[in-house]
Amino acid sequence: MQRKDRKGFVNTYITPNIEMGYIAMLYPEAPNHPMQSYYLTKKGRELLEHL
Repeated sequence: MQRKDRKGFVNTYITPNIEMGYIAMLYPEAPNHPMQSYYLTKKGRELLEHL
């Protein structure tokens, strides 16, 4: 997405999608884990199928 501001990206895209249940953290107990990544939840996959 070529975003330069990580904080803005997280606040605009990541956090709202986690709160809505579309994505989840791989390591939720350690948000700053060096290998942190995100995956689509069942709700997120269902939404993707409808797009």
